[in-house]
Amino acid sequence: KICLIGHFSYTTGEEARSGVTLIGWNAAKKCIEDRGFDVLGGNATLLWRIESPTLWKGDITFVEDGETITAKADLVKKSPTEFVYEAEMDNGETARLVFRKVKMERKKKAKE
Repeated sequence: KICLIGHFSYTTGEEARSGVTLIGWNAAKKCIEDRGFDVLGGNATLLWRIESPTLWKGDITFVEDGETITAKADLVKKSPTEFVYEAEMDNGETARLVFRKVKMERKKKAKE
């Protein structure tokens, strides 16, 4: 019974995207639902089922430029600092993303 709001940005080749996402528990479907909207009008709905502490399985619907694409995906926790997302779209395309936690450096306050 928690809800998260996030902002995202990424670049694929020459194309940059940014937007917002809302993540929460869908009690009717008994899964985690993630809805994202980008500034170019695209959106996605991800429904994640937790299979184990290291594996989530998802059903995804993307809408971009008026076209709807569905996919099946896995999100695998490889280590405490690495996650791998793999998806196969209904049009035969595949995607693989690797997320790694990075240590953030704190900015030092300027001395007055």
